[in-house]
Amino acid sequence: MLSSCKLIGGFLYLFAHKMKLFPTKIVIKRISLWLNGIPEITIQTMAEDIFKAKLENSIYKEVLNEIEIHRKNNAVLIILSSSLSAFCELFKKKLDFHHAFSTNMESKKGILTGKTSGEFCLGDEKLKRLREFCFQNKFNVDEVYFYSDSIDDLPTLEAIGHPICINPDKRLTYIAKKNQWPIRIWTN
Repeated sequence: MLSSCKLIGGFLYLFAHKMKLFPTKIVIKRISLWLNGIPEITIQTMAEDIFKAKLENSIYKEVLNEIEIHRKNNAVLIILSSSLSAFCELFKKKLDFHHAFSTNMESKKGILTGKTSGEFCLGDEKLKRLREFCFQNKFNVDEVYFYSDSIDDLPTLEAIGHPICINPDKRLTYIAKKNQWPIRIWTN
């Protein structure tokens, strides 16, 4: 699906992102342009194949334990992710969650345009979607448990009642310790 040039470019973007040269949103926006002209069904099929081959079996057992605790407390379970909806919907189904909010790609007549339908579900947008959901369903954000492994989720981590950092990098570890947020190290 990708030319050698785009594949190399993708690695360079990811490397630059890891080196903190590009913000996450810029990297995602540039790479998502590569989806222009690809049929939606191709992405859906690819997501299903990747999910079955790699992702489904990589779910931390600790995640299942946490979900069970929240389920016993009658919590509304939500996936809130910057990932493409094709992947998030598969996790939603597998984990039996109530809702999934993620990045949706724009499509015209079943063909992706390379643009998002709405904003990327990242940073402030993720918090906006969570607040809207809480408002519409009469939930208090102070009662929300939010699990994250990304500094990009800082707006949401700071706004909710129960932030939990999973396998955080150095920057997120520092902030979590400073704010006395729980840090959990999960492994497979």
